[in-house]
Amino acid sequence: MIRQNLFALVNAFTVEYPILIYLYHYHFMKGIRGTGSFSALVLDDEKSGRDMAEYFLKEYASDLFGYIYLVNSIESAQKILASNSIDVAFIDIELKGEKGLQLAKYLNPETLIVVISAYPEYALQAIKINVVDYLLKPILASDFELLVGKLRDRMLDEEEEVSESISTEPKEIQG
Repeated sequence: MIRQNLFALVNAFTVEYPILIYLYHYHFMKGIRGTGSFSALVLDDEKSGRDMAEYFLKEYASDLFGYIYLVNSIESAQKILASNSIDVAFIDIELKGEKGLQLAKYLNPETLIVVISAYPEYALQAIKINVVDYLLKPILASDFELLVGKLRDRMLDEEEEVSESISTEPKEIQG
C-alpha cells in the first residue's frame, strides 16, 4: 500500500521534479522487473512512452532484463549510468529541449542502442551511431518481438564470448 501511494505521488510530480522518478525506480523498483541478468535504460520524456517501453520489456523480454531504469532526461540517465552498467539503452529522440541521441556519447561502447521514436526522419542519424533497431511509435508487438530476437542473439553471443575468453583451462601457445 505504501509503495502504491508513493508511486502515485511520484507520477504526479515527475514533470516538476524529474529526480523523483529516478529515486523511486532506483530504491524501489531495481531488480524486481524481470528475471534476466541484463540491464536496460529507457529514456523518454513522456510518461506514456516510458510506460509503453516498460510494458513491452516486461511482456516480451522479462527473461532477459533483471533491471530496468526509466528516466525522462539525459541528466537523469547520466546519474543512472554513473553507478550502473547498462546493456541496452532504449532512447526516444525528441526530448524537451534536447535530443535523445546525445546520450550515446555517455554510454559504454558495448551498450546496445534501440531508438523508439515517432519521427522516422532521424533514422539516418541513428544508423550513424550503429543502433540495433529503430522502432516507430506506437510500437507494434510484432516489431518488438523481432527486436527481442536481435537483442537475445547479440547479448547471449557476447556473454558466451566473454565466458570462453575467461576459460580456466591452460592454452598452449605455439611460438
